[in-house]
Amino acid sequence: MIEAARLTMGGIDLDPMSHPVANELVRASEFWTSKDGDVFDRRWSGRVYLYPPRKSQLCTQALEKLWREHSQGLVTEAVFFCDRFELLRACPWLHDFPLCFPYQKPKILRLTGRQLDPIESYRNDSWGFVSYFPDYQSAAPVVATERFIKAFAPVGRVVQNCIEESDWVKHWRGS
Repeated sequence: MIEAARLTMGGIDLDPMSHPVANELVRASEFWTSKDGDVFDRRWSGRVYLYPPRKSQLCTQALEKLWREHSQGLVTEAVFFCDRFELLRACPWLHDFPLCFPYQKPKILRLTGRQLDPIESYRNDSWGFVSYFPDYQSAAPVVATERFIKAFAPVGRVVQNCIEESDWVKHWRGS
């Protein structure tokens, strides 16, 4: 999945929730750890790869921060991975972005000493999803989305909303 993210964006400028050992896989130009202070108070920019810790509230906060920074043009494009399907309900605007649902359960790694090892006992009924926030600044969104589809098609089923409905927020808030 990380390689597909790199292919989609042409590289990774920032991983705002990482670790030095994890960054050996991600290879972001800049990464922040929990020791770098509150990542939500910092400005995110460039091409962002985000796989937040599994805590539900933290996933929601991270996704909302990514969305705000992307909407303001600070984050040019991003790939977000999470195994919390409830975010698809809690953040319905996610459906406006291309999504990938992996064919296989991703290998979840944990830091053990100085290396990353697969979590053998990882039990989760959901396999997660990947959301792509396209580059609206330097490339046509269609071209950027096509890069995502090409890179992630081997990973899983890629879907995107092709219906423009301006009233979805009103319907969502009314339910």
